[in-house]
Amino acid sequence: MSDVAFTPPAPRAPAVLAAGQSSRDTLAALNNRIGEAVLADLEGKPGNDLAELTARIAVAKLRVEGLDRAHEAALRHDRQARREWLDATMALDPAEKVAGITAERCCNRCGPDGCVITGNTCAHPVKVGRLPQGDQANPAIRAAWRAAHEALDAVDA
Repeated sequence: MSDVAFTPPAPRAPAVLAAGQSSRDTLAALNNRIGEAVLADLEGKPGNDLAELTARIAVAKLRVEGLDRAHEAALRHDRQARREWLDATMALDPAEKVAGITAERCCNRCGPDGCVITGNTCAHPVKVGRLPQGDQANPAIRAAWRAAHEALDAVDA
């Protein structure tokens, strides 16, 4: 059994989008403290750290302004991680690649991201029937499709 996960790594981009509102809320809350902080500083009240508030606002602004770039970076990382997972999955022994296949259910490693037999569109021997014409020339896809067929024959026996 290989150490290739059954599913691709969890995407990071959705978390960046979710963090966006939190970052905007943090910046708004910090900005709301400016007036009182400046007044306390001008009056020389102890315990007021205007420099700390200024630094925290600068970091919060950078986070808000950088959200689009962070999301783009997360999308790039997600695509790369998905590609690496798919490459590792496609390199598996065909029988291991199609493990878990039944007449009703796809292989364990298939999912919304695609089929492990072809690397993209479903090629389940029962659900689809014949291997799509464009995939027949690829020896790795043919080997995985044959392994799926053999696994289904073994289940039926």
